[in-house]
Amino acid sequence: MLRISDILIEEFDLQSFEDLVQAVKKRSGSERFLRIDIKPPFADTPENWEDLLESAFVSHPTGAKNETSGNAAFESTSVREKGKESDSKAHVH
Repeated sequence: MLRISDILIEEFDLQSFEDLVQAVKKRSGSERFLRIDIKPPFADTPENWEDLLESAFVSHPTGAKNETSGNAAFESTSVREKGKESDSKAHVH
């Protein structure tokens, strides 16, 4: 499983979100799943960063494919979803 946090740790010289996108593309051929477990720390990270990373993972010519459906598989531990969960729990009385 390819984790965004692992890329950021292992490729500490990445300077921009676009560098991260290229690293995801490069690694997608050897991985079956993508886990988006951390928001990239770059100033140029766009609002739709999760979609862009997922697209980079599935669009690579040798990207990981799900054997049954032909679609790449990814698991997103969304930063936005985590925030919504904690917000909804905070409002429960």
